[in-house]
Amino acid sequence: MMLSMTVRCNCCGNFIYRGTKFNCRKENVFGGNYLGCIKVFRFYFRCSNCSAELVIKTDPQNSNYVVESGATGNFEPWSTAEVEEEDKEKNAEELAMKKTLENRKETANLAALHEIKLINSRHEFPKFVNELVTLLSYKDELPEKIRILCMLSFDALCQDQSRQAPANCIDCHGI
Repeated sequence: MMLSMTVRCNCCGNFIYRGTKFNCRKENVFGGNYLGCIKVFRFYFRCSNCSAELVIKTDPQNSNYVVESGATGNFEPWSTAEVEEEDKEKNAEELAMKKTLENRKETANLAALHEIKLINSRHEFPKFVNELVTLLSYKDELPEKIRILCMLSFDALCQDQSRQAPANCIDCHGI
């Protein structure tokens, strides 16, 4: 077996570096299954300086090894930096996916809203028609040219068969 991390022997203080080859004994950890299918193993080997027994166990959850006894694991800043970079990439991907889903929902909502507005605009008169109706209700106070202009524009709007005339259209149309 080749060590995947640097360890320091607790008995003699000797550093055993990453990549050092050892003959070791492998043992299945009782009840040590990760996610029900990945087995957890324990490795026994000896220090090259004092022959003390060192024990390392696999940690599939963190994709690493854990020193159980006889040694201490050395802090490896490059491995934590790699983990942090992977976490940042995963977070960036998750954020991008969330933004994409939000944009799709917003686009769908805007399309549905636009369609509803189109359907409503087919069945309603424009807002200025109500103003024309109120202007036409003041028969005597309007000058003749403005009253005729209002009636002509109102007649043109009422000829459009797809729109329904307002309720007070009958009263002023007879002017």
